[in-house]
Parts: sequence; structure tokens; C-alpha cells
Amino acid sequence: MPLQNLTIEKINDNVYVVTDTGSCNIGVCVSNSAALVIDSGYRPDISVRVISLIEEELNCRIDRLFITHYHADHTFGNQSFGCPILSSQQCLDNMKSCLTTFWRPEEIKKEMAGDPAMAEAWKDLKITFPTETFKSELKLDLNGLNIVFKKVGGHTTDSSVAYLPERKTVFIGDIVFGNMYPTLLTDGDPAELIEVLRDFLDWDIETVVPGHGEHGGKEIIAPLLKYWTCLLDEGSEAHKTGMSREKLIAYLSDRCRIDGIPYVEFRHRRNIESVIYYLANKPV
Repeated sequence: MPLQNLTIEKINDNVYVVTDTGSCNIGVCVSNSAALVIDSGYRPDISVRVISLIEEELNCRIDRLFITHYHADHTFGNQSFGCPILSSQQCLDNMKSCLTTFWRPEEIKKEMAGDPAMAEAWKDLKITFPTETFKSELKLDLNGLNIVFKKVGGHTTDSSVAYLPERKTVFIGDIVFGNMYPTLLTDGDPAELIEVLRDFLDWDIETVVPGHGEHGGKEIIAPLLKYWTCLLDEGSEAHKTGMSREKLIAYLSDRCRIDGIPYVEFRHRRNIESVIYYLANKPV
């Protein structure tokens, strides 16, 4: 994606989001010239451009980077930030574990070999870990702007949010995808995700900024809650009958579509496969 397409949008007082990054939305909270950035993106070269855009357009310095969860499209830009990096302890643990699995040098090289743009973007990639962690919740006073970081799980074991109570705004990471089909991999927990989404309907929030897609109010949560509930309930009932994996995939493929959101077949199938994996491996 062309780098000049980076866009910074004001959400409300003190709160912004950088979009068109080619990966995740990047949140920004600013108070008295100090900024908290939320997630770093997938490509260090674009993250450098994001940093310049934030500092120049908002006339601030970046005080801290917060990571919502460990997935590479939210963390591989970390190396571009010369500030403390905050995450849950589980996020740090997950990132370290990836060094022996998905992020082994040979796996990174495979990704680079298949995509010339990524080969250039990652030629000097240095996976950079959080420097500050919290177990379940942390409160921060950013020059008078109160921010609460809370680990909630669901999308991943480490999924966390940044909540601004005075602004009634939450940066919710990939727990919510805005006006687009969500993604759940086998490291997620669909039952927990459903509970997390239900909980957010009770939070005092007016603005939800997702990890991907458009921001909105609580109305962007409801269709996702319905979708995941349908997939898990329908899948669970079918799974109890002893249906084979392939038949179960076929059975669920025509069910539980999200009304009003463009259908994305590969994401829907991936979600089905993740639900099936959960049903086959969940604790009894």
C-alpha cells in the first residue's frame, strides 16, 4: 500500500487513529504534548512514517507504545519506537514463544521470499519486546488523561484494551473488526470472545476503535456477538452428533453470515476452522 495514504483522524478530544497503514489501525492519545501510541503495525518502514506523522501533525512526543496483543501485524513495527513499550505479561510471553514457532528466522524468510514488498520492509527486522508489563490491569495518568489498560482475552489469550473513561472511548484491538469480517485463529477462544463482547455492551463507552476497520459506537459490537454466538452454538450442536470435520465445515459454511457486512469466504472458513479446533480441544 502506498505510504502516502497514511491518514490521521481525530476521534474526539485527545484521541486519534492512524488508518491506511497497510496493517492495523494505530491509535494515539495526546495530552499536553505527550502521546501514547496503540499498536505499531506490521512494517517498520511504515511505522517510521507513522511516528513522523503523529509528531508533526499533533505537535507531540511519543511517551509510550502500548501493544494490544502479540500478532505480528500489531508488533513488528515495535523496533521503530524509541520509547517504553507496554503490554500484558501474557503478550510478552506469547511473543517470546513465537521465536521458536512462527517467528523463527526460516519462517520469516519464507514470508519474505513470497512477497518482494515484505522482503524490503523486513530486511532489517528486529523483533522488539515490550519493556513494561502488567498482569491483568494497569492505570496510567498521561499528563491528566486517565487511561486504563485491561487484559480481557478472547481474540488471543493476551488480548488487551486501552480504555479512556473520561472520553468514553476504548481501543479494543482485534476483539472487534469494524464493518468487516473478523478473524479468529486457533490461538483464540470463541467462548471467551463471546463473553468479552457481552461485557463490552455494559461498559460506559460511546466510541469503539477496532484493530482493523471503521470505528463506531456499541452498534459495531452487536453483529459480531451474534456471529460468534451462532458459530459456536451451531457448531457445538453439530459436533455432538459426531459429524466429521469436513462435513462440519460444510454445514457451518452456509450459516451464521454477518448481515450488512461484505462476505469474505476465506475469513469465514478460517473462523469455522478455529471454532472446530476449539470444540475438539476445549477442556471437558
